[in-house]
Amino acid sequence: MIYNEKFKIGLKDVWKDSKVSNVAILEYLEDVAAYHSDSVGVRS
Repeated sequence: MIYNEKFKIGLKDVWKDSKVSNVAILEYLEDVAAYHSDSVGVRS
């Protein structure tokens, strides 16, 4: 299954040179994992 999600990157997520921070990337991956677990019926 393919999941699509549009994320808005906030100012707190951007480092110098307009690069996304590692913490922001991890938060986005956590969100995708939550969508996946919801779709297969696993609740936390």
